[in-house]
Amino acid sequence: MSDARFPRLLPGRPGTSTEGRAFIATLKEDARSAIRIREASGEALREKDGALIWGFPPAVTPAEVGALCEALRAEPAPIGEPVLGPAAEGWTFDMSEAPRGDEKVISGRVAGAHDYERRVHVRQRIIAAGNGGVVTVSYWVPEQERWNMFTKAVPPMAWRPYVEGAPLPRHPLAG
Repeated sequence: MSDARFPRLLPGRPGTSTEGRAFIATLKEDARSAIRIREASGEALREKDGALIWGFPPAVTPAEVGALCEALRAEPAPIGEPVLGPAAEGWTFDMSEAPRGDEKVISGRVAGAHDYERRVHVRQRIIAAGNGGVVTVSYWVPEQERWNMFTKAVPPMAWRPYVEGAPLPRHPLAG
C-alpha cells in the first residue's frame, strides 16, 4: 500500500470482473469506518499490509462509494482506542486476553484390542462484538485459528465473559 491517506477509493481493474466497480481501503483497526462501510452494504474482502479492502455489490455505484469514502475522510477515526459509546463498560478490546478454551484428553480401550488417547478442544464461550455493530456468542476455533461467527481477516473487536441466560449486551460503540 502507498502512503496515501486512509480511507481511500480504489477502482476495479480494467478487463476484469471488477471493472466499473469501486472499493474502499481502510486501516484494519479503523472500527468507525468499518461500521459505516458495512451499513452501506460493504463487505470486507481481504487484508493487505495492515489495510482492509472493502467491496460493494454492483448495485452500489462508484459515485456512491466515492461519496462514502470522502465522508469517511472528512471525519477520520482516531488511531488507537476506538471511540466508545456509553455501552462500552465491561468490554475488553484486547482479543488476546479472551479465553480460548481448554484441551481435554480422552482415553479408553477399543473392544479390548488396544488403548487410545485423544485430545479434544473444550469450547469456552464469550460474547464478541464485531466491526459491523454485531454482538454475538462466539468461541475459539483452533483448527482455523479464528473466532466462531468471524473470519481471520475480520476478527471481533471486543469481548466480554459469557453468562448463561443473560441477554446480549449492546455493542461497545453504540451511542
